[in-house]
Amino acid sequence: MRVSTHPALLLNADFRPVSLFPLSLVSWQEAVSGLVRGRVAVVAEYDRSVRSPSYEVRLPSVVALKRFRRPRQRVPFTRYNVFLRDRFTCQYCLAVRPASELTFDHVRPRSMGGETSWQNVVTACGPCNARKGSFMRMQPKTVPRMPSTRELMRVPRGPPARELARLSLLGRRARTVIPAPSGVCQRRRRTELGSWIVRGPEPRRLQLSTLSSA
Repeated sequence: MRVSTHPALLLNADFRPVSLFPLSLVSWQEAVSGLVRGRVAVVAEYDRSVRSPSYEVRLPSVVALKRFRRPRQRVPFTRYNVFLRDRFTCQYCLAVRPASELTFDHVRPRSMGGETSWQNVVTACGPCNARKGSFMRMQPKTVPRMPSTRELMRVPRGPPARELARLSLLGRRARTVIPAPSGVCQRRRRTELGSWIVRGPEPRRLQLSTLSSA
């Protein structure tokens, strides 16, 4: 497996992901750089190392910031977050479809000065998007608005398929570096991280329900 296929999950100082939408994944170069500069602590790592003439380090699979970073208050505007807000439902015919069969539509077309924003973009299926065209003769069933992070986290879906494919690498051939704390802290860490931290000699695959219920 190539070194370039080893992303690292970035956690905040409270051991929660820095971002869920999109998921806070960084390249192994950024993870190693943060480790060398003392900005992050390694939580779990791969069974592969990188070397320099005077230094060798295992590739981190999960790292945690040493200083707490305040979470982003505004949900970033992305195509997938629009789908999450609308619960993967076409806002014109109310049909629920997989993400591969959905697109986003400008309520007020860009040809008429419509902006690409939370307040002017809704989820639409292919047939409805083609039927509406560059006109305003069709109106969505709900008024588009900016969602909250809590609202998106309640949607029973995981991260985008591309990110899940990358994240699944974290469950392969990784081992725990920091031992789990005892008592309440141990139960808390298990609740927040689920199986992101691989414990024991046998690797454990990621549980997507952890991300959906976080």
